[in-house]
Amino acid sequence: MTDPDRSTENPGAHREKRPTTAGAVGLRLLLWLVVVIGVSGDLVVSSASLDVRIGLGFGLLTILSGIGLIVHHYRHRRR
Repeated sequence: MTDPDRSTENPGAHREKRPTTAGAVGLRLLLWLVVVIGVSGDLVVSSASLDVRIGLGFGLLTILSGIGLIVHHYRHRRR
């Protein structure tokens, strides 16, 4: 029995294909680099027993870049 809600003529027609641009790839790489720098900075600040505010700054930087990666993923994912 066929499903009347499904079209078998062109199953990929409803998918929107977004080309991967160099800008999108560059942004993703930049965000990953900021995550690595934030985690590394937080690790160094924690190990060296420096001011807590510096560690909070690195932690905030890491969280914000992680959120940026999540938003970037959902905007550029393939469906």
